[in-house]
Amino acid sequence: MNYRVSVIVPIYNVEKHLKTCLDSVINQTYKNLEIILIDDGSTDNSSEICDEYARNDERIVVIHKENKGVSSARNKGIEIATGDFIGFVDSDDYIEPDMYETLVSMITSDDIDIATSGYYKDFSDRKVPMKNEGEVPIYPVCVKDFLKYVYIRDKYQNVAGYIVTKIIRTTVLKKNNILFDEKLLIGEDVLFMAEVFMKSRKIMYTEKHLYHYFQNNASAYHNYRVRIDSMGSLAAYERIAELFSENNVDENIIDYVKRFLVYHASLLLKMSYENDYLHKVDEIKSVIRKYFDAYERTNTEHPERTEEIKELMERKI
Repeated sequence: MNYRVSVIVPIYNVEKHLKTCLDSVINQTYKNLEIILIDDGSTDNSSEICDEYARNDERIVVIHKENKGVSSARNKGIEIATGDFIGFVDSDDYIEPDMYETLVSMITSDDIDIATSGYYKDFSDRKVPMKNEGEVPIYPVCVKDFLKYVYIRDKYQNVAGYIVTKIIRTTVLKKNNILFDEKLLIGEDVLFMAEVFMKSRKIMYTEKHLYHYFQNNASAYHNYRVRIDSMGSLAAYERIAELFSENNVDENIIDYVKRFLVYHASLLLKMSYENDYLHKVDEIKSVIRKYFDAYERTNTEHPERTEEIKELMERKI
């Protein structure tokens, strides 16, 4: 059977990177694609680039909409997707030519709902392949058994909770009404993926690096004011911990989610002090206190990090 993959690309003011992204999608060795470009109210030349590509490739569908954020754009893509599987590509990233051919070949069994790959982090002067310290199964695995490879991030860096390294069986999303939370500015993708994990049966992984994740330090999402005001991804990870607890996920995995939460909170706390932007300090410290026991239980290899967080917690405004 020639399965169709719906590739959803949310787009907002990325004219510098957009052609590289779209070229990598249209030139996939796997041809049965529905390429959904959601122009989220771009004010640069991105809209025109989308329309130009659509005129030259009948697989491309372009939706121009009012700017409501990346989650709204992705949700619109899910709404109109008709493929058997759904994948996501961010418009400042790009993918390897055989990404979808590889992932489709992995997900053909009826009980596999997610196929996922490794990835590169691309910087302006180099690309860095992510690596795992331990072995990760490359055969179909029950999703709940696979979660440790996703959330024990310091050991398994080439396995990510990111949506962009995956294809997902469309019925999992549509039957369970899984969408992105449009109220979250940061962390919406990891929360979405956690919800997908809880409704999926099996996952299959390849360590091949098929996705290029561009590290854009100038992005608004790296702006310290945006991160602190929105409390970063803390709300998303708190909800993941609650979701996993409700679904009887192993307590050790939940502890690692809480550890990641404390780690991100400590980064926000450090940013707050370094930039004298202090109005969220008490709220951030409250989150750290709530989950610090889990952080200490799981952070056995880097005790110096625990001490650093304790020192931050003792600082006064």
